[in-house]
Amino acid sequence: MDNAMKKILIGLGLVVLGFVFWWSYDRYIVNLSPSDEIRRMVSAARLGDEAGFVKGFTPESGPIISAMLSLSKSYGHVRVNPIKRIAEADLVDETINGDEAVVLLQYRNKTKELPMKWTDDGWKVDAFEMDQNWKR
Repeated sequence: MDNAMKKILIGLGLVVLGFVFWWSYDRYIVNLSPSDEIRRMVSAARLGDEAGFVKGFTPESGPIISAMLSLSKSYGHVRVNPIKRIAEADLVDETINGDEAVVLLQYRNKTKELPMKWTDDGWKVDAFEMDQNWKR
């Protein structure tokens, strides 16, 4: 094997090794836990950062929450504003089961379950799986 071929193989090996490191770092080190993601959402909600708040939802449910926020502002329905509900909630516990998690939040003296799913962007709230008691 000549010198040029060795350099190409070593370079290719380093690229593959770099990709594996980047993927594992992104998947296992950088991403937040479900509780950390909720804390990030609570901070965004308390600061009034709607885009940051909506970023905490799955790609499927994020647009629904965004539309709900727009309608809430347009018609003045403050009691159905999800930002207010998350901002006033206290984190109680989390349970992780594979690619799904449940975070327990204390809201108005009631414990409510917040279902989350693992996505390519980390843990996100799945609004479609939220329990009916969030409507009260």
